[in-house]
Amino acid sequence: MKFAKSLGLAALVAGSLFSAAKAQAQVAVDVDITLGGMTILYYHNNINVAVSDAVLASLLLPTGCPAGTSGASAACVETVTGTGNATSPAAGSLNWVGNVVGTPAPTNLSAIDLNLQNVWAVRAIGGASDNTTVTIGGTATSIAGASGSIGIVSRAIATGATATCGGGTTATFADPGLGTATQGSVCLRLNFSTAIRGPFNGTGDTGDTVYTLQVTGT
Repeated sequence: MKFAKSLGLAALVAGSLFSAAKAQAQVAVDVDITLGGMTILYYHNNINVAVSDAVLASLLLPTGCPAGTSGASAACVETVTGTGNATSPAAGSLNWVGNVVGTPAPTNLSAIDLNLQNVWAVRAIGGASDNTTVTIGGTATSIAGASGSIGIVSRAIATGATATCGGGTTATFADPGLGTATQGSVCLRLNFSTAIRGPFNGTGDTGDTVYTLQVTGT
């Protein structure tokens, strides 16, 4: 029995020594992670813009013409030049010649800017450079209506909530990473002078490409 107890004690001591050696072990581990270039483009593929009568009237209201009671009309008073004499072209009838010609002119209908706020966003990492470029393009020249059309004069793009139609067609920015996306806007300069009757949706609600977006540089 004593011999058996001695063996048991020896095993316990050896085990204690072994545990102490494990507790003191220290190693260094290097973990390398390789990520390729990644770009995620978020965008609206079908945008429907409704312009109320009041907004359109205020946009196009000529100087000196007060808005009508509905907010969608205007009354422009033109003074009469001279007294003007009535003529009698036939028995029992009178003619009086007026001179209303539709002046003053409203805002330039051929250059109405439409700022589409926050209609795209990008997350991006890695790639060939630390920057990302979003380019706007498109070949369509108009959006057809039931009668007439709205012309597309130009397209522009910018990061943030405001794009000006006098700006450029590219937006370049530092890669935002995969967390918070970089948001951007589009400006369309439109020609309303040929618009007669809507809706102005081309060949259908989703049938036309008014502008394209392309991401490069990542």
